[in-house]
This record gives sequence, C-alpha cells and structure tokens, in this order.
Amino acid sequence: MRLTRALVSTDTELAAHLRLLAEDDSSFLSIQAELVVARLPHLDLAHLEIVRREAAYRPERWRWALRHHLTNHIADLAPIRRAADLLEMIGAAEDIRLLRSIARNKRLKMPDVGRTLLRRLAPTAYVDDLGRVTIRIGDRVVLGTDVRKKVLSLLAFLLTRPQFTASREQVMEALWPEMEPEAAANSLNQTSYFLRQVFEPRADDEASAGYVTSRGDLIWLDPGLVHSKSQDCWSLIARIRQDASPALVTLLAETYTRRFATDFLYDDWASSFRDTLHATFLDRAERSIVADMQAGAFDRAVTVAQLALQADPDAEEIELCLLRLYRLTGANAAAAEQYVHYASVFREQLGEEPPPLEDI
Repeated sequence: MRLTRALVSTDTELAAHLRLLAEDDSSFLSIQAELVVARLPHLDLAHLEIVRREAAYRPERWRWALRHHLTNHIADLAPIRRAADLLEMIGAAEDIRLLRSIARNKRLKMPDVGRTLLRRLAPTAYVDDLGRVTIRIGDRVVLGTDVRKKVLSLLAFLLTRPQFTASREQVMEALWPEMEPEAAANSLNQTSYFLRQVFEPRADDEASAGYVTSRGDLIWLDPGLVHSKSQDCWSLIARIRQDASPALVTLLAETYTRRFATDFLYDDWASSFRDTLHATFLDRAERSIVADMQAGAFDRAVTVAQLALQADPDAEEIELCLLRLYRLTGANAAAAEQYVHYASVFREQLGEEPPPLEDI
C-alpha cells in the first residue's frame, strides 16, 4: 500500500520511498508493474537499476505491462524510451516487431531499438569449415552443397579474416578478380544478401539479428553469433603457445579433423589460410608427440599421432614417430600395418626404398 501511494505521488515522494525499499521488498515492484512502468521517466539511475533487476528476475510479469504501455503511449516520447529499453532487455521474440516499429518513429530517435533483443534471441551459427563446409544455425543444419558456391565462398572468405571482417575491395579482389569494379560491387551486394538468407531465411533488414553486416567499406560476420571450427583451432593454438599442456594438444588434435574448406581447394584466397593452419597444427602435434616419447607417455603420444594422421595421412615425420611408438610399446602388428603405408608414401615422394622397419 505504501508503494502504491508513492507511485501515484510526486517524484520526490516516490524517490524517498524507493530509497527506503529494502532489497527483499523489491518484489512489490512486480506486483505494481503497470504503475512502475508509467513512472519510469521519473526515476533516477539508481532507482531505475532497482527496477531493471526486478524486471530481469520476473520478466513474464513485466512484459505485459511494458507491451501495454508502449502500445498505448506510442505518441509520447518521454514515457516510451525507458519502457522500450527495458523491454529490449527482458523481451521475448514476439516483442521484436513492436520494438522495431518504435525504431521507425523518427521523433523517438531510437533507430536501433530491438536489435539487441534480436541478437540475444538469435541462435548461434557454427560453421564446420574443416573439410566440406557445413553450417549449423541452432537446430537447423545447412550443407555447403545446398548453398550457392559464391555465397559459400563469401562465408568461408570472411572466416579467414581477422575478426571475420574484410573491406569490400578485399572481397571483390578475392572472389571476382576478373570483373569491373561496378559489376563486382553488384555481385557482392547480391551475394551478401543471399548469405544473410542462409542464416535468417525469413528475416528482412528490419528484423535481422546481424549475422552478416555491410556498412561503409566493410563487411563482416558477427563473432558473437557466428563461430567456426577453424577459429576453435586457432584459439587452442594460442592457448598452447602459453601452456603446451598435453590435454590442450589432444583437444586440438581431436578438433582439427581435416584441412580448411576443401570446397575451395584451388582458390588462392583460401590456400594461405589453409596451409598456415595445417602447418601450425602439425608442428604443435609433432612437438607434443616427441615430448611425450621422451617422457615415456607412450599411450598419449600414440593417440595424438593417430589423430594427426587422420587429418593428414601423408605427414611423414608424425607417421615415423607413430611407427617408433608402436615398436616401443610392442604393437608389432600395428607397426607392420602402418609401415606398409609409410613405405608406399616414401617410394612415391622420394623414389627410393624406405629403411627397413627394424631400423626405424
């Protein structure tokens, strides 16, 4: 009753009551959510934060009040801004359309309201870009073979760039090197539109979470919404450089399953990224295998070597390490089987006979 009286009193009386409101009593704000929402413009930042915390704790109770308030005060500038900000923080999918309609009201000067909610509710996209490209958006799986080749190449190209960002000129030079600049720019615009449709098939520009954004001279993937397997590998490699623990190296060997984007095996823009990642992986794997052999951790070394050879069956030095490990652990049948492949590659690449198994 005291809160209700304060909510229909002057700003000074309301502020005085909120200052005395104990933390355990903040739930009373939810009981009177409709009245609180109407007074949002009159709260200072400290009291507004109390309301925000309570609304976040009981969002269902506040959503109805906020929707009702925004719908009925669409012409009133002061009451609508804070209500829109609060709904953006706690809203559900059905609130996006209402918030984006507010964004179109130029008098309110809130052109981006609703986009944070869109982004928060959007499913994360994970691109398995090692081997043939596959895209998972939430529960939906999109095979790279079902995507237009240029659209898939734009996605893969952006995944090779720092922070998934490139200039439009860089994209055009990589993907449309033979085209005149104006034609290449048109192709890029169309391709980026179709890439957005891969992530959000039914979204227009107003209701897009922003998986792909093009602004000014830049085009980028949102790293908060889009992740990739190659990115995971680079993150693990960065951690291993600081702490070369066997567990991290094993995780890297489990993650790096194939070379980058084999859909674009002969595209120049992919080659440098692919070769650098592959060489770095082999280097880290080999260092770990040698260290484990010296430490007598043979089983762990065998595991990493086997995983590395699944990613690159022709990694000669790692295969040689695996042969030695098999012999050290008494796995003679496995050594003989692996030696057949090693000898074949040795003859093909060097044109010479390999050393006998007994000498390895």
